Amino acid sequence: MLQVKTTETGFELKNSASRLSLVGEKIVLGEMTIDQPGEYESEGIEIVYGEQAVLIAWDMLQLVYVFDNNKPTSFEKAQFSPCDTIIFSQSLPSLSKSFFNETLEQYDPSTVLVSAKASIEEINSSFKSEPVESVKLSDQTIPEEGREFILLS
Repeated sequence: MLQVKTTETGFELKNSASRLSLVGEKIVLGEMTIDQPGEYESEGIEIVYGEQAVLIAWDMLQLVYVFDNNKPTSFEKAQFSPCDTIIFSQSLPSLSKSFFNETLEQYDPSTVLVSAKASIEEINSSFKSEPVESVKLSDQTIPEEGREFILLS
């Protein structure tokens, strides 16, 4: 089970054994900082760093972290979709409704995580519930049908 919460500059994901930070275009895992395209593996976590997004395979979950608001590359579309959870970076200038909807269509996530600290005015109506401090994700809690929207405070 992964616990996800926001930090001042991004997101922190952790389980009982490891901790990973998502900050802008950087992935920080222990002593390793990843900010270049390629495939990486450490502490049982597989990371595929693309041009606009990162695929993180961890605890039987496929997470996509979107850090750039350009269209995904054909590699990212093919390799990162469908995913269990999509996380939109706080560092995106803003989340327009069209970019948000296109990205969800491309990656087909079951769960969508956005920080309340991001520029989300256009998509605020997608999030029906109040912001929560953290969320726990596991392959058993991912919705089988439909899509869950979670706003992290």
